[in-house]
This record gives sequence, structure tokens and C-alpha cells, in this order.
Amino acid sequence: MKNDTKTNLKEMIELIQKQELLLPDFQRGFVWDIEMQQRLVASVLTKMPIGSILVLEADTEDFGCRILGRKDEVDTSGGNRNVNVLLDGQQRMTALANVFSNQLFYDYSGSGKLMTDYRRLISVDLQNRFFLRIPSVENLDEKEDWFHLKELQFAMTSPESDVPEFLTGDIREDIVYFSYDEKTQEVYAPHAEKPQNIGNFCLKEDYYYIPLFLLINNRKGDSSNETRLKNILKDIVTRVVRYRIEKEFDILTTESQKQEFVNKYIEDDYKGEIIKAEKVDRSELEESWISMGETHWLIR
Repeated sequence: MKNDTKTNLKEMIELIQKQELLLPDFQRGFVWDIEMQQRLVASVLTKMPIGSILVLEADTEDFGCRILGRKDEVDTSGGNRNVNVLLDGQQRMTALANVFSNQLFYDYSGSGKLMTDYRRLISVDLQNRFFLRIPSVENLDEKEDWFHLKELQFAMTSPESDVPEFLTGDIREDIVYFSYDEKTQEVYAPHAEKPQNIGNFCLKEDYYYIPLFLLINNRKGDSSNETRLKNILKDIVTRVVRYRIEKEFDILTTESQKQEFVNKYIEDDYKGEIIKAEKVDRSELEESWISMGETHWLIR
């Protein structure tokens, strides 16, 4: 493990996947309830400090270890090896791994599928999928638009260094979750037969639901989570653009008004062939606006 005071969550998840970050048997179980997990997620999204963790380098012969968030003990039959054991921070790391990835369901047999025997989880409070809920474009005038969806201009131009303009209390109620068990048929459940259809679940009439567990891919070289999340965000951008064109552009009656609209909302780099022979091409406007929205809102 890096001899560093900072390691990002993705790197920590990769260590867990490689069984290089383990939980010693003497640690207590997972005791955080849903509300505590929601508070932690809100703190992460608002870049509030969430405390440090304490990790000890050890040998697998020193004491028994198990996989984070699972009842599974680590197989040491292959001989002694050096690992990192988590001495302090189990509750936070387990919650973060569950919220922002599929790590707790990682199949160590190498099948490529997710583990679906939920009895192997250390707590039933981990049988939840977390989403960030944001108002749909139809409701943005009545709700707080913390993520600047209507303008498709994400406020943080440098997410690594900028501080969000909202506080944990502002978005806590929008950290929502859906529970599941082996009988759940929704596409967000780890055992879902067609997880690629999750976009249909996420785009509701009143709200859009961004699945936080897709933020980190299942394993190195597998970009399926990233692809699904990006497709959902692209669909959201497309809905916003089409709604605004219908409600704001289509009511304009003169070409001068339409060109003024283009000049107001479309940056020069994206205007392309929108205006042809002094007329605004509606389809070009939609395509260019979506492309600009993907750059300024989605990619960041």
C-alpha cells in the first residue's frame, strides 16, 4: 500500500478486490444504519472531512481476516503473504464501498458475475442501493437546482479543487436508497438479469436518479459500470435540451429571435451549422446543445 496520507476511494476499492486490504477477525460487525450511511454520502459529495482510517501492514499468519463487508474468511492455504488490515474506519469504508461500487458483491472465483448470496453480507443494512436524486427538468423551477441542470453548466469547473456551493443538509434528503432481497425484481438489485436496463428505472417524471454504485467499475478492465452511468447522464442531458427547445425555442416566431436564442445559449465552439442561410436549423441546435451539455455538465 502507498506510504501516503491520502489514497482515493477507487484505489482503496482495488486493494479490497485484490484482497490486499482486509478486516481482522477481532473487529466488530457492521453497525451503521441507513441514516448514518446517508450522512456519510452527503459529506463525501460536499467534500466535507470524513476522518482518517488506520491501516496496519501484517502477515496473513498473524490473525484471521475476512473480506470487508462480508462474512467470508480469506483463504490463506496458498501460504503466508503481506496484507493491509483495517484497524480503524471499518464502518466508513464498508459504507463507502457499498454506496459507490459493487465491491461487496465481488465474485472472487473469477466468474465475472456478482455474488448474489446476500446471506454472506455482514449486515442486512448493506442490502440497499443508493442514488442521488435530482429534480427532473419539468420540476426545476419549483426545486433547488444545486447541480445547475437547467443551464447544463456544472458549477465546479475543477471538481478536484473547487468546493460545492451546497452543504450536506441541502442534499441529504436527496441521497435516497432502495432496499432489495433475493426476490427483488428491479434492475438495481445485484442479481438483476438485465442490469443494462437501469436507465429506464432512473429517469422518472418528477426526478432523475443517478446510481452512485456505478461510479467505480466492478474490476480493472471492466468499464460496464462507467458506460451505464454515462448513458444515464447523456439521457438526462438530452431530456433537458429537448424540453428547453420545446418550451423556449419553439415558441419564437421570427428568425431574429431564434438566432438571438442561439447566441445566448450556444457557445461559439458549438454553433457549427446551426444557422444556415440566415435560418436556424432546429435539429442542429439540438445536437450542438446536447454536445455542449455533455462537455460542461456530464463529463465533469
